[in-house]
Amino acid sequence: MSILAKKSESSNLVNAKEKNDNFLEMTEYKENLEFEVLETFSKKISNFIGENDYQKAIEFTEKQLYLLNQAFTDESEKIKIQNTDFHFELPLKRKNKDIIGNINELIINEKAKFRNFFIYLKQELLNCKKFYFIVSFIRYSGIQLLISTLDELEKQGIQGEIITSVYLNITDSKALQKLLSYKNIKVKIYNNSSESFHTKAYLFEKEKYHSVVIGSSNISQSALYSAEEWNVKLTDSSFFNIYGKSLNQFEKLWHSNEAIELTQDFIDEYEKYKKSVNVQNTFDYRKTKIEQENEFVPNSMQKRVLQKLKETRINGNKKGLVISATGTGKTYLAAMDIKQFFEINSNTENKLFEINDKKSKTSNIKFLFIAHREELLENAINVFSKILKIDKNEFGRIYGGLKEIDKNIIFASIQSLRNCYNEFKPSFFDYIIVDEFHHSMSDSYLKTLSYFNPKFLLGLTATPKRMDGKDILSLCDYNVVDEIGIKEALEEDLIVPFHYFGVNDYTINYDNIPYKNGKYNEKILLENLLLNTRTDYIVEKINKFGFDGDELSAVAFCQNIEHAFFMKEEFSKKGYKSAVITANTSSNERSEILEKFKNKKIEILCVVDILNEGIDIPTINLLLFLRPTMSSTIFIQQIGRGLRKAKNKDFVTIIDFIGNHKKDYLLINYFSSEVDNKDTLFTKKEKIINEIKNQFSNIPKSCYVELDRICQNRIIEKIEKINFSSKNILKEMYLDYKAEIGKSENEILKVSDFDTNIELFQELSLKLGSFYNAQLQFENSEIKQNKIFLLNSEETEFLAYLEKKLTIVEPFTYLIVKYLINNDFINLEIIVDEYKNYFNIKDDFQKEYVINRIFTELVEDKILEKNSKNRLFKISKKYNKIFENKRENNDEINLKLIDLDNSQNTNYNFKNRLEDLLYLGLSEFKKNNNLSIFNENILIPYKKYKRIELQILLDSKVPKGSWRAGYANTDKDICLFATIDKTHILQENLKYDNSLFADDIIQWISQPKTAHTSSVGKMFINHKKLGYNVHIFIRKFAFMDGNKTNPFIYLGKADYYKSSGDKPMRILWKLEEKIPQELIYELYNL
Repeated sequence: MSILAKKSESSNLVNAKEKNDNFLEMTEYKENLEFEVLETFSKKISNFIGENDYQKAIEFTEKQLYLLNQAFTDESEKIKIQNTDFHFELPLKRKNKDIIGNINELIINEKAKFRNFFIYLKQELLNCKKFYFIVSFIRYSGIQLLISTLDELEKQGIQGEIITSVYLNITDSKALQKLLSYKNIKVKIYNNSSESFHTKAYLFEKEKYHSVVIGSSNISQSALYSAEEWNVKLTDSSFFNIYGKSLNQFEKLWHSNEAIELTQDFIDEYEKYKKSVNVQNTFDYRKTKIEQENEFVPNSMQKRVLQKLKETRINGNKKGLVISATGTGKTYLAAMDIKQFFEINSNTENKLFEINDKKSKTSNIKFLFIAHREELLENAINVFSKILKIDKNEFGRIYGGLKEIDKNIIFASIQSLRNCYNEFKPSFFDYIIVDEFHHSMSDSYLKTLSYFNPKFLLGLTATPKRMDGKDILSLCDYNVVDEIGIKEALEEDLIVPFHYFGVNDYTINYDNIPYKNGKYNEKILLENLLLNTRTDYIVEKINKFGFDGDELSAVAFCQNIEHAFFMKEEFSKKGYKSAVITANTSSNERSEILEKFKNKKIEILCVVDILNEGIDIPTINLLLFLRPTMSSTIFIQQIGRGLRKAKNKDFVTIIDFIGNHKKDYLLINYFSSEVDNKDTLFTKKEKIINEIKNQFSNIPKSCYVELDRICQNRIIEKIEKINFSSKNILKEMYLDYKAEIGKSENEILKVSDFDTNIELFQELSLKLGSFYNAQLQFENSEIKQNKIFLLNSEETEFLAYLEKKLTIVEPFTYLIVKYLINNDFINLEIIVDEYKNYFNIKDDFQKEYVINRIFTELVEDKILEKNSKNRLFKISKKYNKIFENKRENNDEINLKLIDLDNSQNTNYNFKNRLEDLLYLGLSEFKKNNNLSIFNENILIPYKKYKRIELQILLDSKVPKGSWRAGYANTDKDICLFATIDKTHILQENLKYDNSLFADDIIQWISQPKTAHTSSVGKMFINHKKLGYNVHIFIRKFAFMDGNKTNPFIYLGKADYYKSSGDKPMRILWKLEEKIPQELIYELYNL
């Protein structure tokens, strides 16, 4: 690159009369010259890059390098240089004070040279347009030094923003008081008493040379003037944008929930707190105000869910389920929604919850809170009394021998309520809350809930998967209002972070323990667990990793009751105060043990049944996984037991003793950002292995995961070797999933059970021909003989056809079949109405050709028949009989069920299976697609499509399956296909480079015969004039495991940008929308 600097006139070099001119020393001039040259060229290149014209940037650089190489010896080149519009000069004098001192430098307090950070800070403040400070603490000794400077800034109207903290109560109230007196300065306090705040940065906005100082100095006399402090000053530039990034982070913190505005009340409360006690925790203003006002403020997640609950009722829903991680405040949420519900629905002028003579007006408030444990009810009463400001005596209790049915507000255990629920009128309660909703499919809950008819029913659970194997979603009309997962809760600081250590359990060789139907032989497993040497190893690791705080409060998860008592005795021998709680522990003994555990009189609690909600003790600081965890759901629930917040609790330590058992890789389901369920292992092996190698560096803030090298290598090797096409693996995954959602061996997996594992369902159907075949092969012989309705060949074929379309790219196939279950005929107008009603779409559907094409496809596939006279469609003759039978008499078909008392298996015939499948597919479509985009464009950006699906959606007239090349077109659409990885292609000349030139520009290479002058080349270049829409589709690999073809990801519409070369053409296409960064990372593995 050539550096062009035009010599300045001598008269312009020095002008002593100009007051604002600063003269540069030669050392400064050298640095400034280097900076200005780089900045000028950087701006030129950045402009090209900012306009996504990367080629110009490259050409510009190449030209400058060429000119530099010529060294200006060629006269003709000199003429070109003089005629260029490129102009640059840097006089010795600097006409502004934007740059104080050197461009970039280390600032230290140098007493001998009378230089210090204070001098730099003062000069930067007096020459800026605006300033931003973020410091851990501010002492009055520092503010006093700056008073004159700050007074001057106030006179000039220079604005400033300061973020500081009261971490460890070091900040002076007097300093805050002084800052509050300045009208031009806004101050916010980072109010997070659970985390340290060590940031020190000073940002200065100027006319041109913005700067940031990042280092170790807070605002105190010693830090500014004399202490050993290191601060680095960086000047903003297009090639070194630390200032911009720092400002973005400042603004993010400034607008965060933790940053609260400095007020006189804050200073008063802070000063009062500092004087109140000798030994203090960090002052927390919010907590102080809440305690004073006895007012609960919902956290960010609760606010979101409360709004969604309000909206779901406006939309006419009478039931809803909220899934919320343990420790995120489900009970508080329910109480806040009760308050919201009754105030909104009140016809009275005064607010229902306004206190009157120390009592609330509760005559119009009628709600029922149901739980299955007394501890949950007692806690709920305390929470609701606090939130609603209602005296506890106004609550009726139906549990523990009490039966207070004369109250309007009732807290009841299901065990007691089931004996007296009919003493209330069905519509007596306006609102019913069911805590731990995953228990609600038991008979006692079903009878009770089916009796009542409230205006709204809210289910609460921390368990997103149905551990009892029942369809709890049906009880809330499949309306999941919102879900707060553990990862999201961690990001929002609703629960404490974890430090997870996965250590190799060398004491057990699981290869020597018999394994059948997803389980290890209990007797032999126990013999291996009950070893003194293993206990020594466990204690060794406890001592190595330790725990947060001074006092141990640990929960040890054991295999069974015998193991729990063994570990209790072993821990006791080692000097730990230990106890056991199991499902067999009596209520009184359980309460006594938990009370001792809360009061630190018991250090290690050995448990078996982790679904025992009563063991949620906030002070738990250590979790020990002492058994093989065979379920990802169990793994998640175990972690959840230690995540509740508590005073002085910063994190929970988890020590997982990972043996070489069959499911040691399941932990990745929790830590990997690429895994929501284990089913995604089908397609994401590579990314998951990379995350394991990087110790899951993507986990939420403040969390830490460490797998020892032996575990890491063993898990990676296992994932690499897993062949998901193997029938044995499929059977294992089928049985594992069955166990994971709580189904017994005597119950069958139904289609509706796969709402959280669609990919496993698809894989079973694809590899075995149908899900029905999977049931026949994987359920035990007694189940197959007695409890599965046998299907005939037509029924199996029909279901298999729809199963292959489960992750549907259009909903019309499923809607057509759904309508024809109870109707004889259907046409275009009917299906459009069904579509709009089912998805609550108000706008007209513009792409009716798609529906006509779907009808054509269904006729070709012999699912439907068409009456040419009236344009009506009906089920084809091939399948008509199975539909007619179902309409006429469902009860007389396939009655081969023996155990009619088992509600899980009763009447699971063809129609039940079909309805489950249709509901599952349509729900998936609704959940995973933007319906407004589909309604307008059919194709949805970043959704996956197969070529054959695109032929249907875009109404291609060529035979299905003929779209195999890198491009295909219809009469109005051009589809361009790109595969990034070329290892499947043998011919080197066909390994086209489909590079990403920008986040909205992609290079696509044509076929070898295509040139700019060819008809196809002209079609690409002139596609807009010719009326073609161009669609870009991309995938990383052509094939997934088992040689199954990968679909393409739709990047959206694009326009011709530029091209070069012939046979093939290299064409750049500009997308309408930029590709999301996470997708770029996934595709190009950056």
